[in-house]
Amino acid sequence: MTDLLAMKISELSKKVAELERRPYVKYDPSGHPLFFDAKMICHYDGAEPFERDFTGNANGHKGQVGQVTGGAHFRPGKFGKGVVVAESGINYCGNPSAEIDTSWWTTVDPEWTRTTEDSFVGSACYKNNGDYNWSDLQPPTSPATINQDWTVSYWYKVDGKGEWTKKTFSIKTQSSGVSWIRLAFYTSSNKFLRCKIYTDAGTILEGGTESGTTYVSYILLDGILFEQKAYSTPYFDGSMQGCSWSSTAHASTSLRNDGYLTYDLDIPKIVSISAWMKTPNNLNNLARFERYICWAFDSNNRFELIANQSSGGIYVRRAANSIVNVTSTVSPQENEWHHYVLSHDGENIKLFFDGYLAYSVADTNSFSNDPDTLNIGKQYNLSGYGNAYIDDLAIFDRALTADEVRMIYDSNSPIYSSEASLPVSSFITPEGGRAVLMKAGEALVKGNVVHITGVNTVSKIVQDVPDPIGSVYADAASGANVWVVVDGIADIYFTGSTTAGYLARGFISTDVGYVAGQALNEAVPTSPFASDKHFYEIGHVLETRTGAGLAKCVLHFN
Repeated sequence: MTDLLAMKISELSKKVAELERRPYVKYDPSGHPLFFDAKMICHYDGAEPFERDFTGNANGHKGQVGQVTGGAHFRPGKFGKGVVVAESGINYCGNPSAEIDTSWWTTVDPEWTRTTEDSFVGSACYKNNGDYNWSDLQPPTSPATINQDWTVSYWYKVDGKGEWTKKTFSIKTQSSGVSWIRLAFYTSSNKFLRCKIYTDAGTILEGGTESGTTYVSYILLDGILFEQKAYSTPYFDGSMQGCSWSSTAHASTSLRNDGYLTYDLDIPKIVSISAWMKTPNNLNNLARFERYICWAFDSNNRFELIANQSSGGIYVRRAANSIVNVTSTVSPQENEWHHYVLSHDGENIKLFFDGYLAYSVADTNSFSNDPDTLNIGKQYNLSGYGNAYIDDLAIFDRALTADEVRMIYDSNSPIYSSEASLPVSSFITPEGGRAVLMKAGEALVKGNVVHITGVNTVSKIVQDVPDPIGSVYADAASGANVWVVVDGIADIYFTGSTTAGYLARGFISTDVGYVAGQALNEAVPTSPFASDKHFYEIGHVLETRTGAGLAKCVLHFN
């Protein structure tokens, strides 16, 4: 008996040792890093074309709901789409992307035309293909007065080749009555796009996007942004999410509301946060300390990635029970993607930048209230808004090793949590259901009952089509990833009241009150259905509820 017990203990010890040696992470066949223990991964991907579709999926890979507020939207990211967070502002360029025509401008020389051959945003852009030494695209009298900071930014392509390139430069109007009265885009004789600022005292600034003597055939111009700020923010116009036109669309100024994401997310004290990020400016002359990532409970208990208003760099700040520790700053390149990992292992704060440990600071302090909200693009309250593009956000309840951080950076690929190189995975929901990751064929909300409508794609069930396969776990935009609960317990959206023990099923033509994607509640029959209702069954209802809404069900499909 003693020998048998000793043998069993030895076998168990070997298994424990094997588990301890098992890596948290490896590569899949396509080169994506796989982290099986990731608590939340956000890819933010969404529908194409990226130039006109600003939707994406803010939710985590385990169904954590990302609340999108204000002018936050989705644009091309490091991989696929990323989320854009930004402070509020006004775009004083009334027709920044030639969506309808070339109006609003006071002067449009004949060399400037509208084209749909390409675009940075929307479906059109400006094109200059003339041979004049001067060919102006000139706005109405600018609103600037003395001693104001302004920033002009725009995106351009030469000969329609390569990627869209951003040009930014800042202007400070002069004192003693000198004011900005005209801004003009023009091309010189060898077709180099430039931007000149005129004042009542003459030209005060010229910004060139190309230099040299090589002749080019034509230039494309798009995404023009005039801001009364000393720094650039992400492009916007009144047609985008969280934005509005002051008057006529594409012929007036645009207003953007503060844009950010929030997650209700409890993360243990030992934590790593990984993300790819680029900033639209060089971090100089900022109006505030900008928060890009802020996991917080209150001002005295938070862990955040910040741009330093004074020095212009980015650093990590941790406040635990009012005791604050910070790292030194790193200096990212403007409008370039960089990889950041901020971690705390219980003893040290660490900031990794582009695969390497940049700074480490001792910190053994404990939170008096554990942070429970993850903010992307703002601090714990409605302030400290950040301007950035963020992609491939990943949260871990442990400190990543230096090798793991380097692996993420070197892979130059998105993180996944499953063995597949495509974002297809599954998890057990807190309610007791098994959810799988699919694509939304249309906009879906929690509780919608869905059926297959394409490769790995689901849409709302419809009347007289007996093929439900699951229930939507969290809201998803059309084209975005969506978690679908396919067995176990799930919330189902009903058109009316429910009774525990009744059936949930889809609609047939004789039913009243049909709504696509929703279920009706019906007593379990004492004899077989007289019609084909059997094939529309979704499950058995677990909750008695009054009125339309969500109720939990045990799923089964026939």
